[in-house]
Amino acid sequence: PTPPKGLRIRRLTQTKASGVVRGTVQGDRIAFYANDANSKKQIFIIASDGSDQDADPAKRPVQATHFPDGAGPGVRWHPTGNAIACHYNGAVAHICVQPGPRFGETKLLTPEDKQTPRNDLVWSPDGALFAYTRAVPTFDANGKPVKTYADKDCQQIFALPFPDKDGDGIGD
Repeated sequence: PTPPKGLRIRRLTQTKASGVVRGTVQGDRIAFYANDANSKKQIFIIASDGSDQDADPAKRPVQATHFPDGAGPGVRWHPTGNAIACHYNGAVAHICVQPGPRFGETKLLTPEDKQTPRNDLVWSPDGALFAYTRAVPTFDANGKPVKTYADKDCQQIFALPFPDKDGDGIGD
């Protein structure tokens, strides 16, 4: 298929990328999944006007995550563009992607739990709240367990305050 009239498509990478690709609200950077040197899926950040073959190193992809088992799905940008969040071993991880010495610094926002992982990550528009879903035992008003049609625990929504308004992991 050809792009709509007036739209230009430009290739950013020559290497294999996989999974979901997400851009910042500002449109200046893109997060994508690719394998690292150890063949583990990690998240990389590239300038939206860059390329992996750009003469300017600042326009080339930079590896943001360095998880031993690879990054999980669900990459989401903090509204400021200073951080991303993703899954890691059933936890939610926060990664600073603000250019500078803290780039790649990672904190787990929730404990690791491969048995009941967190899913469906989302930031509030102001970056002050983070939410996700997770399957948990659920009961009706009479205390009777409630299950899905597949006899699984129901997904519930959890929210946690994120006091770091600029999203860089330093705190406000």
